[in-house]
Amino acid sequence: MLQGTSGNQVSITTIDQPAIPWWFLGLVQLLLLSGLIYLSDSISPLIVLGIIGTGVLILMIPESALAIFLFIGLTKGWIEENIALFQSIDYSIFLFVILLAALAVKLIRHRDENLPPYIQFVFPLALFTVLLVLSLIHTPSPNYGFEKAMRFMVFNFFLFIITIMMLRRREDIIRLLYIIIIGTVLFSGLMLYEGFKSYMSGELLGFFIRFTVLDANPISAGRIIAISIAILLVVGMNIPSRRLRNSVLLLSSFLFIALLVTNTRGPVISLILGMGIFFLYFTGISIKKMMIYGFLLSVVLIITLLALPEQLVNRYFLLIGQEYGVMAQIGTEIDTRATRMEMWSSSLVNWVGSIQSFLIGHGTGSYASLSIFHDFQDYPHNVFLEIVFELGCVGLMLFLFHLGTISTTVSVMNKSGFKDTRDKIIFLSLVASAIVMFLAIQVSGDLAENRIFWIFLGMLVAFWRVTWNDRSSH
Repeated sequence: MLQGTSGNQVSITTIDQPAIPWWFLGLVQLLLLSGLIYLSDSISPLIVLGIIGTGVLILMIPESALAIFLFIGLTKGWIEENIALFQSIDYSIFLFVILLAALAVKLIRHRDENLPPYIQFVFPLALFTVLLVLSLIHTPSPNYGFEKAMRFMVFNFFLFIITIMMLRRREDIIRLLYIIIIGTVLFSGLMLYEGFKSYMSGELLGFFIRFTVLDANPISAGRIIAISIAILLVVGMNIPSRRLRNSVLLLSSFLFIALLVTNTRGPVISLILGMGIFFLYFTGISIKKMMIYGFLLSVVLIITLLALPEQLVNRYFLLIGQEYGVMAQIGTEIDTRATRMEMWSSSLVNWVGSIQSFLIGHGTGSYASLSIFHDFQDYPHNVFLEIVFELGCVGLMLFLFHLGTISTTVSVMNKSGFKDTRDKIIFLSLVASAIVMFLAIQVSGDLAENRIFWIFLGMLVAFWRVTWNDRSSH
């Protein structure tokens, strides 16, 4: 529950009466569940209950399907291992179909609402997506290039549009943020519990462990946790109640410990730098105070790292120096910093190698073919270098055009201000999350895998739409 400047409390749990009967929605869900059980070799009662609960949640709150899709990096490994059906059916495609069904429910319920058009935000990304597909003509990686182009079109471009269309009211955005926080807290609690249990039983024998649960990707887990921390910090700064503020900051501390335990440096650094940029440009805080807070944060960070088990946090102490790891039970010397620098350097050299590559790049998915001479997934671990390598200056300009249209709108909204404290909190939460994710994609993930970034860009555009009438009369 958030409180506006007028003092009236606004409930976020109100559910509109659907325009289609509940019994019909329930029947559809029952048929889908029956088909899933029939197609699967075996399925436990707990999984059945989980499917039913998830279906009810999506029917009641369709925007929760976005959160489920956002958590795909946390759940995909466990689901594919424990549900036989998803060993033959792509889990991401399955969730995308569920997301489309949730969007249909949402549009039926709110078909009479009149919101401003958003074509100006979609058009630049559409041009970028078209270029991504057209560059398959000259890519040396036709197999991975085609897969990458299709994944970007489905899981980034269409997901961006679906997010905008799905979130049609303030309450939709608030509910989605709440679901993200609740899901992250539950995941983090499970992860810390399992980590503590493994430590006490002496099972943490690996060196440089990236610890997660449910077979989750550690980097994906770190990003989700970092985003949730950013949201909580914004909420904690802007709610008037000291008791609630302290509770929110305490929860942020809990999540920060979970973030450190993932032992992934990219999300941690992205969170710290991202929140520093956010505070500097969106809160008006002085550089002097920023330096003081930065010093205090450094002290707290070092104390926390020293207090946690060494196996879970040792990679943070190796920002300078050689790393050693264990890969496939064989001692192998690695240096991820040197690897990143080599990738970035080779990307720049290959980009400016010819007029053609400088202008239109080497083609979608071409990095692996030109760097390690294989047609499979590999990328420079930096979104801008990936774009100029594969799509050249043309791709870079279209990408900047896309980001520029949204950034300009964000700047205008920030300067115009908000009548309601609730709107201010929503806006700043989305901005902080987008900044953290923008920094995260500079050091990890390929263009088609960074779908979380486009979800939050879509949320910013959706917020612009739902607050249009208030701001136009302001």
